[in-house]
Amino acid sequence: ASVNISGRIDIAADHVMLTGLTIHGTVKFNGARHFSFTRNVLQARTDGGYAGASEGNGIYSYTRNENAYIADNVITG
Repeated sequence: ASVNISGRIDIAADHVMLTGLTIHGTVKFNGARHFSFTRNVLQARTDGGYAGASEGNGIYSYTRNENAYIADNVITG
């Protein structure tokens, strides 16, 4: 992965593809449709990289999603 991101990525959109990233934090995809998360390195932080994070979840959603594809990732933490 060649792009490094620290903190939370918050996706609430349609037709989003996250591929080949290194993320130090969390990914939240509430209400996303046609969301793809592939070939990433995710180092989940217990604080999520921001105040009030979700108990150290690496990738999560609290609402309904449609057509989420999550594969070929390295997730630690």
